[in-house]
Amino acid sequence: MRAAVLALTVTVGALACVIGLGGNAVATTTGVASKTAMITIVITPSPVAFAAPKQTGPMSVAAVGFDWSFARFVRFLGGSTTGFAAHGERVVAVTQTPVPVSITVKPDPTSQFLHINNPAPGSPSTFTAGYGANTLSCAYQVYAYFPTKLGTSVLKNFTVYDYVYGSAYGGSGTFPTYDGPTLSLLSWGLDGASAPGPYTPPSTYTPFYNSGTTGQLTYTGVPGAAATLCVDLSLTVPNTVAAGTYTVPITYSIDITY
Repeated sequence: MRAAVLALTVTVGALACVIGLGGNAVATTTGVASKTAMITIVITPSPVAFAAPKQTGPMSVAAVGFDWSFARFVRFLGGSTTGFAAHGERVVAVTQTPVPVSITVKPDPTSQFLHINNPAPGSPSTFTAGYGANTLSCAYQVYAYFPTKLGTSVLKNFTVYDYVYGSAYGGSGTFPTYDGPTLSLLSWGLDGASAPGPYTPPSTYTPFYNSGTTGQLTYTGVPGAAATLCVDLSLTVPNTVAAGTYTVPITYSIDITY
């Protein structure tokens, strides 16, 4: 009796292993590559009319008894006039020997699966915005591709995710993406046409994910079919934000499931 129970237990255990490990019942997802798109946002202030101040009388500036000698001024500061070209002072030329620099450029093997196309190669995408609502069509492109197989495994799909590089939930991120749980003011949408257009603006925009590397789903692709995603940007600038230049790094990653 004990032998029969033991044999039944071993049989059930072996069957469980076959069910759990047999075939490709459990899908496996793995990361392939990640790339970062740099976005430069230029906030321009609203034009303000300039009114020259009223002049009540003639203005004059007089310097009486002041010695404007450059040499005396430098010596007063405790320095030397050697090397300055002012009031006849002599100049000492310094000759620098150039240092040879050797640069080896290696191709990125993962760029065939994921890369960013900016308007100008090597330059960030520039978004010039005023106060209030702004949109920019096809600010940059995200190219994603993976073949139908990984070794002997047939791919089910590939996915592209996005997140704000360096973001963290509860962090102290600043305009325009901030950090979660505060929503990013910079949002994205996928253009309905490939560059160079004509463009079809998206019906909705999604705030960029700003709570770390988990990211949010940007696109689900078909293995063997390359996709060039035209990314439109939307930004609402509050009046409390100072005019100036802001840089936003957005990271994209490609994962495969098989």
